[in-house]
Amino acid sequence: MTLENFCRGIGLEKAAFEELKKISITEEEYSLYKKLYFDDREKFFSDLEGKENFRLLFLYCYCRLAAEDFEKYVEKNIPEQVYWDTFSDISIWCMNCFNQFGEYGLQEYRWLYRHIDLTLFRLGRLQFEKAESPKAIETENIKKGDRVINIHIPQGEKLSFEASKKSLKWAFEVFGKDIPYLCCSWLLCPDLKNVLDENSNILKFQSLFSIIETNYESRESEKRIFGNIKDNACEYPENTSLQRNAKSYLLSGGRFGDSLGIIKKDLF
Repeated sequence: MTLENFCRGIGLEKAAFEELKKISITEEEYSLYKKLYFDDREKFFSDLEGKENFRLLFLYCYCRLAAEDFEKYVEKNIPEQVYWDTFSDISIWCMNCFNQFGEYGLQEYRWLYRHIDLTLFRLGRLQFEKAESPKAIETENIKKGDRVINIHIPQGEKLSFEASKKSLKWAFEVFGKDIPYLCCSWLLCPDLKNVLDENSNILKFQSLFSIIETNYESRESEKRIFGNIKDNACEYPENTSLQRNAKSYLLSGGRFGDSLGIIKKDLF
């Protein structure tokens, strides 16, 4: 698959593709980067990080590697739509990079390797990653290193309850139902019930999980709700009802965090 066809398929911004075409990199140089990616991942990261246009270089390398992954999807009989849906994440993170730094490229390159390595797939609304548990979870009889499926929630679309259930049923068909399905996200924080309508999609999504623990040191909720993190909650905007409710909750001493949850399989 050509680079142009890949970028068109994932919906990469046209201006971003134009920037990619300006990159001066030979096939020999790309081959060296590719070899480094598979042989020494940390050196691959550090070598590109040392380049002046490192974000654009990461975008170039990841798009090339992802385009080459198409044949692997074909060999494994993975539906073509899953391929495009999975790698559309590159387009999403490219726009996030532009919005944050004013340049096209990738800042989340230490996240996107999962897609390249075929350990993460998007099945409908949700992403599913084959992984090992980084720690023991005694309440769920999960040992450190046990195989698990990590659930991720890509941005850009409404978190529909029905779409989420459909994704999970699809994942059960692909990965099986016996393996634990875990999700760690600010969207699972139980405290959100204090600022959201009881019929909100987020609270409906939460109902699919048993919450194991919450890390209140994380402030990802504030970043997602307000766009950035302020030391003083008084400075947060009040442009939406969620922002107004969340700001009031924080000023009254409330907190949000990231919660770890496990799918309630008896619901399916």
